[in-house]
Amino acid sequence: MPAAAGGWGPPRNTWLHTLRPDHPVLNSRDDHPQLGDSTNFIRIAEVGEGGDLLTIPTPHVVVEPGRIYRAMIWVGNDADPAHIDAVATNVRVRVKGESRFTGSARLTAEVRADNIEHALIWDSSVIALPSPDSSVALRIVPNSATLWSARDTQRQTPLDTHALFKAEGVLIGIDGKTDGLLPPEQDSLTLVTFDFVLDKPDFALVLEARPYMPGEDVQEPYRERMELEPGEVIELRVRYKNTGSVQQDNVRLELLRLPKAFHYYGNTIEICNSKTDGTWKSFQPNQDRFGYYSLGSYAPGGECLVRFRIKAQKPSLYDYGQGIYWPVMDKLVRIFTDNGSKSAGLKMVLFSNTRPLRPHAESRNEAAE
Repeated sequence: MPAAAGGWGPPRNTWLHTLRPDHPVLNSRDDHPQLGDSTNFIRIAEVGEGGDLLTIPTPHVVVEPGRIYRAMIWVGNDADPAHIDAVATNVRVRVKGESRFTGSARLTAEVRADNIEHALIWDSSVIALPSPDSSVALRIVPNSATLWSARDTQRQTPLDTHALFKAEGVLIGIDGKTDGLLPPEQDSLTLVTFDFVLDKPDFALVLEARPYMPGEDVQEPYRERMELEPGEVIELRVRYKNTGSVQQDNVRLELLRLPKAFHYYGNTIEICNSKTDGTWKSFQPNQDRFGYYSLGSYAPGGECLVRFRIKAQKPSLYDYGQGIYWPVMDKLVRIFTDNGSKSAGLKMVLFSNTRPLRPHAESRNEAAE
C-alpha cells in the first residue's frame, strides 16, 4: 500500500507583508505571522475530551485509533488592507478525505471564491498510522464543525458538518458570520475546525480446553493443548474480546465440523457475559442457521465466554497408527463480526488406551531363541 502524500495548489504567486496585491487573494503569503507559509493552511492536532489542544498543529501527524484529533483550516484574504473594496465573495470551504484507509491517508481542504484569480485553492495534511498495514475507519465527530471569530475566540459559529464534506462546502466569513465575505484585514485569519476519531475494529479469539470433570470441586486450568484417550470428554471454552476502539454489533459464533475422532457431548452450550451477570447460562443456536449462535454486541474491552463439550470416539473409527493419533483441529470455532471473522483451534494428541502387548511378547520369544 503506497503512502499518502501531501501537497498544495495550484501553483500561484505568493506575497509578503510589505508587498501585497490590490485584489482579493486567498492564502498566498510567505511571511504570515501566524502560519508562516499560508499556502499550508490545514493542520492537525490531538485534542482532549474537553476540547483543549494536546499537541501543536502540524501538516503531518501520526495518529492513534480511539484518540480525538482536530483538523484546523485557516483562511485569509491577503490583499492590501488599504484596498477596502478587495473583498473575496462567496468564500466556501470544503474537505475531502477517505472514510477508510490502511497505513496513511490525506485530508484535503479546498477553498473557493467567485472573484479570485484561481477559483479553487487546496492544501493537504497527511495522517499516518503507527503501522503501514493497520486499517481504520475515519469518523467525523457529529456537530464538531465550527467557524471561529478571528477577533473573539469565544465567538464560535456551528457549521453543518455534513455539508462541509459535500461538493458545495460551507460559506465562511469574518467574526463568525457565514455570509461568504472576506475583506482584506491586517494579518487576520478565519478558522474552520472539525474533530475526528479513528475507529479500529478488532477482536481477540482464544480457544482452550480442559478435562471435563462434573461435580469436582477442583477443576484443571484451561489450556491450548490436550492429551487424552478414547472415551474421555473435554470441555472447550471460547473467549471473545473486543480489542478495538469501536463497538462491535451482531457478534456470532459458529461451531465448525469436528474431526472424525470426536463428537459433541451433550446438548448444552453455555454463555457467560455481562448480560448473564458473569454466570454461565444455557442458550440456543440461531433459528435461521444451524450451528450459529448470536453473542450480542460488545463495547471496546467487552468480552464473552462460551463453553461446550466434545468426546473422543472409539479407536476403530480412525487410524491409530502406532497407538497415537494427531487429529487436525486448527479450526474448531469461528467468530463473525460486521468487520470480519477469525477462526481458532486446539492442539490435540490422542493416545490409545489399549496396551500393545503382542510386540513385547514377540521380543521375549526372540530373546529366548
